Amino acid sequence: PTVRNFFFRAIVLCLYLILGISCVSILGVPIASVITLLASAGVAVGLALQGSLSNLAGGIMLLLFRPFKVGNYIKSGTDEGTVQEVSIFYTVILSPDNKRISIPNGSLMNANIINYSAECFRRVDLIYQLGRDEDVEKIKGYLESCIQDDELIRKYPEPFVGLTAVGRDYLEFSIRLWVDTPSYWTLYNRINEKVAIKFAKENVLLPSTAIKNIQS
Repeated sequence: PTVRNFFFRAIVLCLYLILGISCVSILGVPIASVITLLASAGVAVGLALQGSLSNLAGGIMLLLFRPFKVGNYIKSGTDEGTVQEVSIFYTVILSPDNKRISIPNGSLMNANIINYSAECFRRVDLIYQLGRDEDVEKIKGYLESCIQDDELIRKYPEPFVGLTAVGRDYLEFSIRLWVDTPSYWTLYNRINEKVAIKFAKENVLLPSTAIKNIQS
């Protein structure tokens, strides 16, 4: 759909241009004069529309290199969402809170693009900061129990549960799991909920910086 929509719009523009030249020719105006006039006008318009031409070039580059496609979830700068359309000048994404965002293709090609949907599976990283007085082995056991027998967790690479940092007033534990990309947020939220319930049941006290999550 991305390539089809892009070239459809490009062909429509070319057809309008050909139609305009044909109409002028029918009126008896020499074609050579028309082409010369269009060339001069093209230079003037090109200087005036450098940004638009940059966006057009960016659109062509996006089609050639395909860093993403319609339906992928991407992030560029502060904007992120599901790609809805790649047009000649703009790429349209739909944000998680249902906002329609149009990003100029020129800006998009000159920025870093994170494509969260490009690979078949992703790693879920969960980080929990607990008090220094907690028993390390007990906490590891609690966390391991929260990920046991979950059908969404891939067997390879193997899940990781362990102590990953020691601060002045906290111990930092991490869970790292691999999951099929479409199930990322389902597993992410499910494990967090299980951990919260387990900690409450076992009276594990959380410091003021209770739970810190990072997105891989």
